[in-house]
Amino acid sequence: VDRLSRLPNSLVISLGKRWNLDLLVEEIWSALDLVRVYTKRRGEDPNLSEALVLSQDHNTVQDCCRAIHKDFEKSFKTALVW
Repeated sequence: VDRLSRLPNSLVISLGKRWNLDLLVEEIWSALDLVRVYTKRRGEDPNLSEALVLSQDHNTVQDCCRAIHKDFEKSFKTALVW
């Protein structure tokens, strides 16, 4: 295991002992170049259990609108982003 952990582009994990699973998820998201976008309505808390998953290259408000529904972009007016 020690030898494997020192190889480039490798990550030692254990499902049984739950070692490095969170690091594995981070590495997958990073390798795929993905971001999570959380939406919320005015006056409500965001639902952090549901996110839009977009690539780093396609993460504009317009891309978010398209991810929700193809016609949503046409009627969309404003957004607050933080």
